[in-house]
Amino acid sequence: MNPWLETVYGRSPIPLQNLYVSWYGRRLRRQRFNRAFESWMDLFERSQWWGPEDLGAHQDQALARLVVHCYETVPFYRKAMEERGLHPADVTTRRDLHKLPIVSKDTIRRDPGAFLARGVKAGDLKESPTSGTTGASFTVLWDRDTDVLWNALLWRHRSWSGFRFGARYATLLGRVVVPLRQSGPPFWRWNRPWNQILFSSFHLKAENIGAYVDAMRAFGIQALECYPSTGYILARFLEDERCPCGRGLPLLDPVTTKAEDIVIAPDGRLISSSTLTHPFKPLARVEKSQIVQEAVDRLLIRIVPRTGYGEEDTRHLLREMQRRVGPDMRIRVEIVDDIPLGRAGKYRWVVSKIPLDFRRGGIGNLFGAGTGE
Repeated sequence: MNPWLETVYGRSPIPLQNLYVSWYGRRLRRQRFNRAFESWMDLFERSQWWGPEDLGAHQDQALARLVVHCYETVPFYRKAMEERGLHPADVTTRRDLHKLPIVSKDTIRRDPGAFLARGVKAGDLKESPTSGTTGASFTVLWDRDTDVLWNALLWRHRSWSGFRFGARYATLLGRVVVPLRQSGPPFWRWNRPWNQILFSSFHLKAENIGAYVDAMRAFGIQALECYPSTGYILARFLEDERCPCGRGLPLLDPVTTKAEDIVIAPDGRLISSSTLTHPFKPLARVEKSQIVQEAVDRLLIRIVPRTGYGEEDTRHLLREMQRRVGPDMRIRVEIVDDIPLGRAGKYRWVVSKIPLDFRRGGIGNLFGAGTGE
């Protein structure tokens, strides 16, 4: 969403925000649930029961068609195969893949146009950015067929747990669906065409958790889609909840998540590191980044820039981070040559020196807990 539309959305009353979310959901539903989706789902339903030989034969046939396409239309692969004296007939099975070069992100970054098939315009494709574990943006381009295929893969995966499209579910992800200035419930918005409740990942604090739980019960939520870290925050609060059956045992087993710290906002909100990747995703001129919380109201963002990084990138980063951590957090951007590994020899993207404060009392973030900065 562009900044102007985000501003309009953020200033609209809640009923209009729900209307916009449902309109956008209806648009995505038309794009992703079409005849091609049904065709893919039919194939996936059948292929999941194939034996190794049948599955391997199908994969080899699809690979052979893809290699022909790449040789005939994609400049990078045409050049790479000619340099190696290869033709499509030389790469027809998975056992032949070693003949092709390994492609890294840097290979694509150096010449992205070389990976665009002849006759395809980049402007007609959908950008799919990721910030990865280093906070460095990397964007791939999808056509509509790939978008539908990805959707089919997602719902095939979900169906294995009995979760199918149409069942009421909730998300706890990275978009700012509820403005930070909203201090009371509802901390969610309603996507009617998907039967989906979009919970805010940026209002998670002790006094708000009851509203989240009450909404999940009221809406009859059957599944929750979340980052491990947002699910971790919610689950830690719920560890103190008592089972409605009357038993006094804990409602959840102990929960853990990946080795990234949680940022604590000045007003007590706990913010998942995964949700803070979103401001970095459009920044193609960032080589590496790191977020360090030095105090409850102070964040340091270290940036290792690529050629072309400028003030506009910094302004974007500050604006989008402020939308997530709130206006009372002071944010400083520092340009550095490199970001060293921590004492344990591992790179950590988010480092917080502030202890967490769940209902049971203080609990350490990873800093100072034997992992090092």
